[in-house]
Amino acid sequence: MSQVEAHLSVLKLFNEKADKLLDSMFFKFIREKKEFAVKFSAKKGEAVRFETQLPDQHAVDEFVLNFRFFIQDNEKSSFRNMTRLYEKLPVSQNLKSEFLKLANNLNDFLDSEPDVKYRIFKEPLTRRNIMEVFIWGNIAHANQTKKQIFDEWKRDSIVFPMLEFSFSSILEAILRAIRYAKEINERAIDEMRRTV
Repeated sequence: MSQVEAHLSVLKLFNEKADKLLDSMFFKFIREKKEFAVKFSAKKGEAVRFETQLPDQHAVDEFVLNFRFFIQDNEKSSFRNMTRLYEKLPVSQNLKSEFLKLANNLNDFLDSEPDVKYRIFKEPLTRRNIMEVFIWGNIAHANQTKKQIFDEWKRDSIVFPMLEFSFSSILEAILRAIRYAKEINERAIDEMRRTV
C-alpha cells in the first residue's frame, strides 16, 4: 500500500466512524429534542426534584463505543493523530490550516470550564475533566481514580444531574467538530485523488 493510500484509509476510517456517530441514537435524540435540559424544583420540607431531557444511558453507551475512535491515541483516527497526519498530507495548505484550527479550537473548548461552573475537590472542572471521568470512570473503562471520582459525583443528587447535562453537551459539541472534520476530510480525499 502506497503512502497516499495509507493516508486515504485513515481519512476514510475517520469518516466511517463519524457516520456511525451521526447515525446514533444520541444524535437522533439531538435532532428530535433540539436541546438538553435539566430542570429542578424545590419545595420547603421536600427533597429537590430533577427533571432531565437527556439521551438515555443506552444511547450514550452506543455513542461512546464509536466516539472513543476520536479520543484514544492508539486509534489512527484520534484528533491528535489526525492533526499529525494533516501536517504531512499532500493537500492544500488551506485544508491543513482548516483542520489544525478545528483541532486547536476543540482542545481550547475541552480545556475550558463548562457554562455551569463546578468546584469539586476545590479545583475548577474543565470540560475535558468531566468527559474523561464519565468515559474512563464509568462508560468505556473503570480507571480506578476516575471511577472513584465518578462514584463520588453520583452520590451528590443535586450536582450529578447537572454534570450529566454538561457531559451530554460536551459530547454534542465534539460531535459538531467531528462532523466538520468529516467535511474537511472529504475535500482532502478529493484533492488527493486528483493528484494520484
